[in-house]
Amino acid sequence: MESIKEVYHYIYYRAYTWNFFLWKNKEMAAFNSTLALSFSFSCSLFILLILLEKTIKTDIYLSNLIIGVVLVISLGHFYFFEKDKFYLQLEEKFGSKRKRDTDWYLKGFAVFTYLVGSILFYFNSHYFF
Repeated sequence: MESIKEVYHYIYYRAYTWNFFLWKNKEMAAFNSTLALSFSFSCSLFILLILLEKTIKTDIYLSNLIIGVVLVISLGHFYFFEKDKFYLQLEEKFGSKRKRDTDWYLKGFAVFTYLVGSILFYFNSHYFF
């Protein structure tokens, strides 16, 4: 369980560094990273629910729950990452490991694929299922 938490922290850190590169403002970078992680996690969760719905061949009416689930996930991410500026601790933890080699780029590509891919896959899921 600790390694899952570590991976999730790393995903947040990489989103944070990209947003900091774009905005040059730590608070804005943290907010945008929290927003991106919240949407990606919500989309991943909804994809699993759609798969469950298609596997069981039943209707799980999600339309009433979507707003509540996204709100809870977003508030949870805000609480864990932005409260007490935890993103600064992640910057210290992972910033020393920052390298310009193949491993750095591959991990960055994996983070990008998760963040953008889960959102795109969710919005295009009606073509796949």
